[in-house]
Order: sequence, then structure tokens, then C-alpha cells
Amino acid sequence: MSRWKNIWKPRSLVVIFADFQQDFVEFRAGKFSVSDATPIETQLFDSVEEIIKNFGSSKAYHLHLSGSGILSRKIAESPSFHQDLIINGDPSDFLFTEYTDGNTVAVSFCRSSLYAFIMTSLEEAKAHVYGISCGWTPILGILEDESVTLGMRMGMKQGLIAAFDREDKPRSKAMWRGDSYHFHQLMGVAIAHAIPATESPLVTTGWEDRGAKQENFEQFSRFNAFGIGAVGTIFLALIINYFYINHLNQNIAQLESDLSTHNENLSLLEGLKEEQKRKEQLIASAGVNSRHFLAFYLDKIGKSVPKDITLSEMFLFPVEGKLKDKQKVEVNQEKIRVAGSTKGNEILDDWMEAIDRLKWVHSVELINYLTSEDQAEFELEIVLVP
Repeated sequence: MSRWKNIWKPRSLVVIFADFQQDFVEFRAGKFSVSDATPIETQLFDSVEEIIKNFGSSKAYHLHLSGSGILSRKIAESPSFHQDLIINGDPSDFLFTEYTDGNTVAVSFCRSSLYAFIMTSLEEAKAHVYGISCGWTPILGILEDESVTLGMRMGMKQGLIAAFDREDKPRSKAMWRGDSYHFHQLMGVAIAHAIPATESPLVTTGWEDRGAKQENFEQFSRFNAFGIGAVGTIFLALIINYFYINHLNQNIAQLESDLSTHNENLSLLEGLKEEQKRKEQLIASAGVNSRHFLAFYLDKIGKSVPKDITLSEMFLFPVEGKLKDKQKVEVNQEKIRVAGSTKGNEILDDWMEAIDRLKWVHSVELINYLTSEDQAEFELEIVLVP
């Protein structure tokens, strides 16, 4: 659980240095990396507002106090060492930055009222104040069997505080691990170095909002991480949805075009079917659907006529009933009517008998017979085999 919590700690820290002089406060600031804690040059600013404007309100800030009004002491560790330092004062009115080796405590302290106006400015600028410290004490956290001398001579040996004494002649720079650094550079490294540690001998007491402010920043970091992830996911979903909708719209347009073409084809097909029906009726009326074509009947009947019989009329598929306007013409495709003249009824009887013997003839009937001086007029009805 602690590992999960630690990932939301700041990876970089903007350290604000407030150096209290007799009649003014000098502000410096720099962004220190928590992972490597490399010393960097700090910038000089006119106000807290200018610092926040430069680095942004979303960063984690640490306020470090130095100069006039901040005291530093080395004292034996005891439950009442706070009270021993301030004598008749109230410890709740002071800010303490302490480093302990178990026996001795190096502590820097100041009144909380000293920096109250700075905290007000930070709150108005909506900056995330992750920590507060004061004095020289934090530098002890980066010393390993070594010492540095600035305004104080500070040293550690085998995990114990070897030196924490005021220097008579303050120096502007100190040698640390082979290089020379200003106070602000070393202090920024020391403060950033203490951030990843879950249990550190360096603590600050007297700032009641410390836990809440750090939790607020870590919650802010979680919100940013998950918020950006959620916004990114939503944005990606919107892009995918945009292209998917375009794809669907293209498919819809293509389907509508295909549907229009199909409807046209259906309309054309219906028209062709109607035309087919009309032509089939026409063909049926023309007799081409019968067993033989019209020319067949004409040829067979013509060949069978005896020389003594003269044909005057022949109706293939005669019209049924009378012709009337706006009424369908109906023909009888099973009958053929033949009219003509003959010199005798015997010749006509023989011809009728010859026709009746034809395979495609069902029957032959004499429906009219009129005699004159030397010949007779007749009319036959030939019924075809269905």
C-alpha cells in the first residue's frame, strides 16, 4: 500500500527560498529533481506571485525559511527539548525543523507568524505547498561521513551528528563531494532528497496542515493521471466513433444507392412481366401455342380438298360472339370453319370422311348445306383435337 502511495509523491519539487533580511525578504526559487537531487542554480524573484506564475500552480512547492528570525541549535534529545529551546514560549507558535541521530537533535526554528504572509500568498495563488522547513538543519540529511561549512559548520560521522555549530566567518559557497555550491543549491538538494524517504530523521513540526496538504497534492496527482487517461480514452473513443460513423454513413449511402437500383430493376421487371403476359396472350391468340401452326392446318386442309370441291372461305380459330367496343376479342382455337361449293353430296361426304381420319381432327360437322341448279353451297366446322 505504501508503494502505491509513494508513486503519487512529486517527482520534482519547486523550492522557494525566503531569506529574511532586516527590512525585506529575498525570494529565490528552483525546480529540483527528486530522483537524482542534482544541485541547480536558483532564480531571483520579486514576489511569491511571480514564482507561481513562472513555474505554474500545478507543481509541488516547498517553502524554506532562512535569515533573520530563524535560529539553529544542537541539543540533547528529550521529550521536552522544544520547550527547552524557547524557554517561556508556546511550542505551538513555532515551526521546528529537526534532524536526530537518536541522542542529539540539530534543530532550526522560528515563529509561525514570521512566514504567515507568505503562506497567504501561496494559498491565494492556489499553489500546492508540499512542505516547509527552516534554517540549516536539512543539509545534514545529505552528508555521509563528511562536513560542509557555510554560515554553519555541519558534519556527520557514522550516522551521528558530528558538528552543527555557527561559523564566525560565513562563506558564500561550500565544498561538497568535490564541487563548490551555494547555500540554495545544497539546501534544494537536501530538501528534494528527503521526499522519497518513508522514514527520515529529518522532520518538520509545527505546521498543522502538513499531512492534509501533502494528501491534497497526491490526490491532485491521481486525478491528473486518471483524468488525463480518462480524457485520452474518451478522445480516442470519439475518434474511433467518428470514423466508425463515417464508415456506417458510407455503407448507408451505398445501401440506399443499391436499394434505388434494385427498386428500378424491380419496376423494370414488373413491366417486363406485364409485357410478357400481353405477348403470351397475343401468341395464344395467334395460335402458335396449339399443336400445329396455322400454316400446317392451311396446308393439310388445302391438300385434302378434292378437285370437284371449290373452297370460298376458311376461318381458322373463328371469333366467338360479336365484336363489341372495349371488350376483349375471344377466338376459339379448337375449331376451323370451311365454306365452299361442290357438285354433289357424295364428293362432300368422302372429303368429310377423309378429314375426320386425320389425327389432329376430333370431328367434322356439316353446319350448312344449300343446293342450286348444278351445285351445292356448304359450310363445315372442323373440331381439332385439344
